[in-house]
Amino acid sequence: MVELAPPVAVSPFIRACRWGALTAGVFYGAYHFRRLSRKETKLREYESPKPRNWEGFRKFRKGKGKKKGPGGKGKKER
Repeated sequence: MVELAPPVAVSPFIRACRWGALTAGVFYGAYHFRRLSRKETKLREYESPKPRNWEGFRKFRKGKGKKKGPGGKGKKER
């Protein structure tokens, strides 16, 4: 088996730069995720079909059915 050399100590400056880059990447990702989430929410609302107002539709159908008399014409007012 091959023997590896002992690990070299990494300077504190390089470690600080690595942690700084990691932190910056996390904040960058969180910022862009939040921005894109808002954009997609607006797009989803725009593209989704509007829900129907079923209660209004039922009232319309009920009222329309009551007003019709024989022959399919509306009743005359007296």
